Amino acid sequence: MSNLHSQNGQHYLMCALFIMFMGCFSLSLLAESYDKNTELAPKEQIVTDGGIVMTIERTIRLTPAPISAMHPFMKSIRLDNGDLLFGCPLSGGPFRDYALSPKEDGDSCSLRSTDNGMTWHKSRSEASRDGGKSWTSEPTCIRRAARLEDGSFLSDYGKGTVCLLSPTAEKQLIYQKEPASLQYGNSMIQLKDGKVLCAGQIDKLNMILKGQSFSNGCSYGLQFRTTADRGKTWQEAGQLSFQNFGIALDKQGDNAIDGYGEPWLLRAANGDLLVFLRVVKFLRTGESVHRPKYPPVKVSRSTDEGKSWSLPVEVHPTGVMPVATLLDNGIIVAFTGRGGNRVSASRDNGLSWHCRRNIMSTGQSPNFSGHNTILPLPNGRALLIYTQNHRHPDNKEGCVVGNRYAAELIGTFVTFKPVTKQD
Repeated sequence: MSNLHSQNGQHYLMCALFIMFMGCFSLSLLAESYDKNTELAPKEQIVTDGGIVMTIERTIRLTPAPISAMHPFMKSIRLDNGDLLFGCPLSGGPFRDYALSPKEDGDSCSLRSTDNGMTWHKSRSEASRDGGKSWTSEPTCIRRAARLEDGSFLSDYGKGTVCLLSPTAEKQLIYQKEPASLQYGNSMIQLKDGKVLCAGQIDKLNMILKGQSFSNGCSYGLQFRTTADRGKTWQEAGQLSFQNFGIALDKQGDNAIDGYGEPWLLRAANGDLLVFLRVVKFLRTGESVHRPKYPPVKVSRSTDEGKSWSLPVEVHPTGVMPVATLLDNGIIVAFTGRGGNRVSASRDNGLSWHCRRNIMSTGQSPNFSGHNTILPLPNGRALLIYTQNHRHPDNKEGCVVGNRYAAELIGTFVTFKPVTKQD
């Protein structure tokens, strides 16, 4: 009998080791298949700059098949239990991964990782739109959310509603908010007094597209609002535009649009509030609107909980839709796309920026959105998530770049640490 137990124990041990080996093999195969088919894959390297050591590690595909979306506005959050949530909208098409994003979910793709981003699966939550009287299973609402003191997340859900996601993402309450209280590109953060601050973009590009003119040009800007009742009502809390600093608009007059847009709010380790923003510049020529170039991404600082803001300083020389995160070692990492997927880091609460690198040079093609996201991981690590258009190993019919509604979902792991004497 003891021999039988010993044989069974050895058998189970061998099975466990085989499963562990296959799991590791499948993960390495995922990264390997990506690298083999991509001449632009980020190379593992170590960069030391400004007192920061940046180590670019492995790159993986988050899903087995490319996502189908022209502008995947990607969002992500990290729960208090360590789980990672990722969401982006999808369109239909031959490349859509219907196993991860069923047709009945519409254009929503919500993913969860319980192993710090190495593997991903569908994420669903019980949703209620009647104050908790009834519940239905829906894709988890993952937006540019404010983490509240109890670990829940408040975000704009669109169409006159907000969403309150529970700390474990098991439940989400969707309820009405005050009409027209938020604008495009919303980002939220909780203030020290318990209120939630929202930064949104004042978007007037549609006026230019319709041929309307302005005597003194048209300036983009950020609109700030606060809520004390978890998003049901909102109060004005100031603006941030060129006018705050006396910056003149473009000399081309009523054909120019200048200003700040696409905000991202973050609290630095010293308690300061930061708002990362895209410098916007469009010119109208005849019936078309074009960009002379992609202007820089900058960051502005508030030391009084959003009542006033400093003159923005440059984070990246070019980019759109900036995102940023605070790592557990106090380093801030900023990430932006279009014109490449650019990362930079700061160890002085956002005053100066270093380790500027283009993680993957994806160009500025119309198939590339550059709407990236970033997730903080333990021990000074971050997961940079972005899209790329090129030949996909699972696409036997040709290059993904031939279909403007398809893109690979890519993740690169990067570690940021302060320089030590050993370095």
